[in-house]
Amino acid sequence: MRWALLLAVAMCGFNGVRAEEPKPADTAAFVGEWLYEDKKNSETIGIKFTNEGVMTVALNGKETIADAKKVMKFEVKQDKELIDVDFVSLIDNKEVSRLKLIAKFTDADTLRLCGPRGKDADRPTDFTDDTQVYTRKK
Repeated sequence: MRWALLLAVAMCGFNGVRAEEPKPADTAAFVGEWLYEDKKNSETIGIKFTNEGVMTVALNGKETIADAKKVMKFEVKQDKELIDVDFVSLIDNKEVSRLKLIAKFTDADTLRLCGPRGKDADRPTDFTDDTQVYTRKK
């Protein structure tokens, strides 16, 4: 199953371990709307990151979470060149799942994201064919 669908559903926990704990990173670079065009599956994935650490995800223009009790947040930590990004799903302010990804900015308007390769997989340690390249919506 593609990790993009895991992101959209975001209802299962994911665990990953690293030798060193990354340091908190500046979230300002993430803030805004980002789009990924999946030409193979004729899908468009949109992610909107806010200054408050809240995020929304849209698949083909439709927001994936429409319930006011459900919220998705994002957390970022820097580990040398890679950035750890956690997409955290909350229901009634309680964490129900955490999707652990890695990220890297190619430039200010291009963001590479790579997620786990299965339901119980750890955070990736490098970019693979599953990497999605998002461009900032202007």
